[in-house]
Amino acid sequence: MDLNTQPVSEDLQKLLNRVKDQQDTNQLAEVEGFLHDEDLPPGLHTCTWWDGCYYCQDENGNWKSVLCMS
Repeated sequence: MDLNTQPVSEDLQKLLNRVKDQQDTNQLAEVEGFLHDEDLPPGLHTCTWWDGCYYCQDENGNWKSVLCMS
């Protein structure tokens, strides 16, 4: 696993907003479970899964790539 908190492109931002709207649950707890001893960066409150990675949204609505499975 690779903890990666990089901003994503505008196109991916739009896609992740649509994915989030279609999902019934926030996957924040799942992401935190995968991190074990690492802390999730502060300010991230909504997480979703897309194409092998977890992405989390901050309080300003910006998505960041947080955790990718390889």
